[in-house]
Amino acid sequence: FQQGVYYSFLRFKPEFNDEQTESQLTQSLLPVIFTSAAIITLLFFVQFLYTYRMNNNVRELARWAQSLSLSRQSKAPPKMKVKGLNPLATMVNNSLLRFNQVLEKEHAFARYTSHELRTQIAILSANMEILEAIMADLRPSERKVLHRMEQAVSDMKYQTEALLWISKEVEQELRL
Repeated sequence: FQQGVYYSFLRFKPEFNDEQTESQLTQSLLPVIFTSAAIITLLFFVQFLYTYRMNNNVRELARWAQSLSLSRQSKAPPKMKVKGLNPLATMVNNSLLRFNQVLEKEHAFARYTSHELRTQIAILSANMEILEAIMADLRPSERKVLHRMEQAVSDMKYQTEALLWISKEVEQELRL
């Protein structure tokens, strides 16, 4: 067609193609096949290299996170080569700092309120004993009221001691 030679390649009807035409078509497709294989290999290698570098950065971030603890001053997050991990490291560091602040406030509250809570319960307990001694001639129905009050004070005492025990600082360091 217009002084150009064009080939068609039909595999489903072998009688249309002779061996020479088939050989020419196969030879003309070889560079395309090799180029495609080279591009696929190059893309695979680039993806493997990118995954390897990302894995190293995530490992570095994990090592830093393991070195964090509540008792020691936290180190600043490392600067990652992959920029997407820097905000993650900063968020982990900020979360740990906020958690540490909340924990410190909780311990301070427990220390400061311990004396106040125990003092009030002791005063109530002593007054309940005085009331019982003063009102020795109470009827049974009145004694029930006094007994319920004593039970409520006793429950408050045990609950306060349990809360203070739970908030007590532990000997072992909490690690994240």
